[in-house]
Amino acid sequence: MYRDATTLEEIYRLALPQGSRILFGEELLNRPVSWACSLRPSPPAFPNLEGEELALIDANQLRQFNPQMRLDRVVNSLHQASISAIGVMGNVPQEAVVAAGQNQIPLIALPDSEPLLSIERTVIRLIVDRGGYLAAKAADLQRELTQIELDGGGMGMMADLLANFSEQPVLFLKDEGTPIAVAGLEELTEQHKRRVLASLPSRTTLRSWLAARFGTEPSENSELTGIIPIDSKNHYREMVVSPVIVADRVEGYCLLLRSDSGSSKEISTIERLAVLQGAGAAALAWSREQAVGAVEEKMRAVFLDELLATEIADEEAWIQRGHSLGFDLTKPHTAWLIQAEGIQDWPNALRQYLAAKQDPVLLSVRAEVALLFWPCDNPKSGRDFKTAANGLVEHFTSTFQRASLVVGIGRPAASVREWLRSLEQARE
Repeated sequence: MYRDATTLEEIYRLALPQGSRILFGEELLNRPVSWACSLRPSPPAFPNLEGEELALIDANQLRQFNPQMRLDRVVNSLHQASISAIGVMGNVPQEAVVAAGQNQIPLIALPDSEPLLSIERTVIRLIVDRGGYLAAKAADLQRELTQIELDGGGMGMMADLLANFSEQPVLFLKDEGTPIAVAGLEELTEQHKRRVLASLPSRTTLRSWLAARFGTEPSENSELTGIIPIDSKNHYREMVVSPVIVADRVEGYCLLLRSDSGSSKEISTIERLAVLQGAGAAALAWSREQAVGAVEEKMRAVFLDELLATEIADEEAWIQRGHSLGFDLTKPHTAWLIQAEGIQDWPNALRQYLAAKQDPVLLSVRAEVALLFWPCDNPKSGRDFKTAANGLVEHFTSTFQRASLVVGIGRPAASVREWLRSLEQARE
């Protein structure tokens, strides 16, 4: 869960208006902040300072309060009161930045987009009702991510939003460890970016971390986050990670990369918000994709079953129907029957393997037996399919230790009318 004390980083990222800039003290953002107080137009300028406050100053009001009072002197004075940080709206002289550095007080430039008192109230609301404020921010972030998904923006736009929110690089990985969206590395050269991606933990490392921390069957309702070191000499040495879980199955991961200077023993509130909401949004997007994919897969399987059970009278009609499902039935096709054992989630594993092939393969799976029709260019010879079959068997037996496959291949069918004949040959 989130920590109890409100930090300056949380205030800077979640409560201060957009356009705020850190002039000094970026490495001091983990400081606790107990309250916020703005400069008053009459003495005392800052009543009842007790330490660890965020002092808010309007440079124009400061001149009205005391035309002789310089901002660097105010910084020195506030240092004596043990405040946590200073926010200034208006011009900030370099002398004030130097004074902040000498006193080790974070100094933040505030835009004039909203009144100082409004900023003060927002910061105090975060401090007083931290849990409610963070819940509202999480809901806002989730709403923006969901809207991106509904608008068809894709995982790339989600990663961009999270990278801007966290000010850290963000990646979405599929379960096998392949990056499908990356944001926040745009300033790197292509060579440096490739080195960063190559240094990411493998699927085995991610799975081992997940099992060690949360068991072999993590729930999508659990708050699953952690820090994994990156074995690399690159700028990024750690990552904050949360698994993307769909129907109690790990489908991938949401990652935030940490630089050397950003490394910490704890996950910050900002990181936790970003990685959890990112994983949640990815789970929603991927569950919808799977639902659509399942419907499409069912339609293709029904189409194949009907085609094989029907006497083909109008071949052109079947070709057009196949085209609507993404298949070119004008090409010769060869029937395959594959019986598999010892392969976890066999239907999906086979679909993923076939998806990497150049031409779409029509597939129907019943229990451990798969029927597929593979397109080819030569209607007179299926010799090339022997090589393809060896590659398929080698892939699954090397991936799954106990895998066993039996593959039957028919001769190529030059037209849809001959598909049943090719199937009978595959059965033999």
